[in-house]
Amino acid sequence: MSKDYFDKWEERAKKNTEIIEQQQKKMSRKQLVTELRKDWEKWQSKVHPEDQMPFIEYAEDLGVYKGYKVIVNGHGYIEFLTRE
Repeated sequence: MSKDYFDKWEERAKKNTEIIEQQQKKMSRKQLVTELRKDWEKWQSKVHPEDQMPFIEYAEDLGVYKGYKVIVNGHGYIEFLTRE
């Protein structure tokens, strides 16, 4: 086998690894949003009706959730960044 073949194979393997890691991050983000929403629903059921707030506002006010910094962009998309 030629060196070029192995170089191309190694490059494809790296790209596949990156794709898998990105998919895992997306899945973990979805899981975090789901868990955050469940916590918000529990909070909504316990708080006085006048103190209830929308989910996005709750996420913004929270700031940090399970060790991740919570950021909400202008379109309501929630991101979770690792704290350093």
